[in-house]
Amino acid sequence: MIQEANELFKAGKERAAQQKLRAKLRSLRTRAVAAASAVPISRASSVDLDFEGQAVAIARAADELEAVPAPKPSPRPRAPGSCTDPLCAEVGGPSKAKTRSGKVVVRGNFARANPFQR
Repeated sequence: MIQEANELFKAGKERAAQQKLRAKLRSLRTRAVAAASAVPISRASSVDLDFEGQAVAIARAADELEAVPAPKPSPRPRAPGSCTDPLCAEVGGPSKAKTRSGKVVVRGNFARANPFQR
């Protein structure tokens, strides 16, 4: 899920990435309630911890993607599709993913989503 949001973010679709993460977080919280009532009491705390860990990772990813500052626009306006500036997305506008802080957030999200792939 976090990887899908990262890919959307890198493609310049920041809003879609945010929406995907927020929807997953809502779904996860609903499933956590159902799972907690379906397991024996002896395992309820470990199930709660697992769901909470997932929720924290998704919420942090969403918050960090949202916090990436927008890049400074090019001093010269460009026609859509003619952007050669490395900060421009395919749609011709600036992309947060191309900034240094955007790249740092994507790498951090990847590490949290894949803790055993380091």
